[in-house]
Formats: sequence, structure tokens, C-alpha cells
Amino acid sequence: MTQEKPTEIARSSDGALVPSKGDPRDLITRGLADIERSGPVYGGGSGLPADRSEMMSFWRLAAEQGHAAAQFILGVLHDYGRAVPQNDDKAARWYRFAADHGLAVAQFKLGGMYAEGRGVPKDDREAARWYRLAAEQGVSAAQFELSQRYDCGRGVRKDESEAARWLRLAADQGDLVAQGHLDHGMDLFVYESDRGSRKESVDESEAVRWLRLAADQGQGDAQFILGDMYDSGFGVRWDDEEAARWLRLAAKQGDAEAQFRLGEMYKHAEDDEAVRWYRLAADLGHAQAQFNLGNTY
Repeated sequence: MTQEKPTEIARSSDGALVPSKGDPRDLITRGLADIERSGPVYGGGSGLPADRSEMMSFWRLAAEQGHAAAQFILGVLHDYGRAVPQNDDKAARWYRFAADHGLAVAQFKLGGMYAEGRGVPKDDREAARWYRLAAEQGVSAAQFELSQRYDCGRGVRKDESEAARWLRLAADQGDLVAQGHLDHGMDLFVYESDRGSRKESVDESEAVRWLRLAADQGQGDAQFILGDMYDSGFGVRWDDEEAARWLRLAAKQGDAEAQFRLGEMYKHAEDDEAVRWYRLAADLGHAQAQFNLGNTY
């Protein structure tokens, strides 16, 4: 495979495929559109229909001339069996060509191949190496994967501070999994299973920021924790309105403890509202809510 500047693959007057000078990016865009128009995923057989065969010739010619985007696309097609039979070996091969050219998304995909042992031998160190290359180029999914590897020491030396750093970078880009990953959350707050015992982290304001990111994305546990913090003044300034707001959001997702806590908040002010929340929690088997509900009659 040459490393020369790629050239465009064009059609001659009789429709034959020929190389010509220029940038093949418009060809790649057109090829992607061709894939979308080409119908169902290719399911096997001895050959491709004529239009797909020609389309693959475009991609292969561009890829063999060293165009990283075309190489990556061929990797994707073989990885998912789109327009060609699914083939892990060929997918890994084309991902590597593109990754060696520095294409971040190909580096991420190649990391996944090593992590799963598809098309290449399973190798956690190689997976971590490719994830790091992609993560350093800003691929949030790679940043998250790298954080998990540092967290448990898979393919890298266990390092909680590095795990925290990469998780922050991923979440800063809006990665919902990273934002909701509270149990790996930067040594901020640790909640036990009964949510009754907790310990402070080194940075409460950082904890609140990450919890709020997760809560704003609809993560019910984060909503409950924020409500609990505002209700107790733990890590934040006490604010009963904020406490009620976050507990209500968690309660609407079926969190029995949040429903019970709302009943407790309303019991001295709005009996009907307190009874409503106690009843919801009691229906979910919350023992204290069931007891309190019995005492209201």
C-alpha cells in the first residue's frame, strides 16, 4: 500500500473506473449515499450486484491509495456486514490502516477489536494503547473506555486519578454514560446501598457539579442524591425548595425512598400531598411509608 497523496477515482466517458487527480472526499460522500440507497444489508452469496460491486471498487481504490477515510469506511462495511459479508479480519485490517494514518475514530474502533478479540488476538494492552490515541484526539467514547481501564487496571496500571481525569474529559463532552457513572465518579461521594451512610470526598463542589450533570440527564439516583443533599445541607447550602424539586423528579421515576421523603416534607404542611406520596411509596413496598400511611387514618 502506498503512502502517496490519494487521488480521486472517477469515471471515463464509457463509464469505466479510472483514477484522476484531485481529492476523493466528494467521492466518499457520494459512496456513503450509495450505501444508504443500496437497500438491505448484504447477507451472503457468491458476489455483489453490479452497482454494489462498482461502489466497492470506488472505496477500495481510494483506500489502497492511502485515503484514511476510505480505509475506515471499508472497515465499517466489513465490521457490520454492510454491502459486503461481515468479516472481522478484514474489518480489523482496514481499521488499522486508517488508525495508522491517525484517524481517531478508527483508532477507537481498533481498540474495541483488541478489547473483544475480533479480527485480532485479544490484547488489553493494545486495546488501551489505541483507546489512548483516540482519547487524546478528543473521542469521548475512547476517553470513557480509558477511564474504565484505569479504574480497574485492565491493560494499564490501576490509577484512580487517571480514571477520574479521563472520565471528566468524557463527561465534559456530554457523554451520558460518563455523566451517569456515579459509582466511578472521581472520588467525590460514595453512597452505600441503603443510601444511609456516606462519606465526604476531597471536593464537594466537584461532586455537586457531576451529580447535577447526571441528574439533568434524567439519572434517577443522581436526582435522589441531590435532593438528599439539599434537604440535609450536606455538601451544599440547605434549600428545601431545591430538595423537593430533585426528590420529586426522582419520585416520578418510581423511586420509593424519594416518594417517602416527599411525604415527610409535606406531612406538616399539606396532609393530602403527604398522603399521596406515602401511598405511592407504600404501594412499592416501602415499610415506613406503609406505617405512616396507617397512622393518617
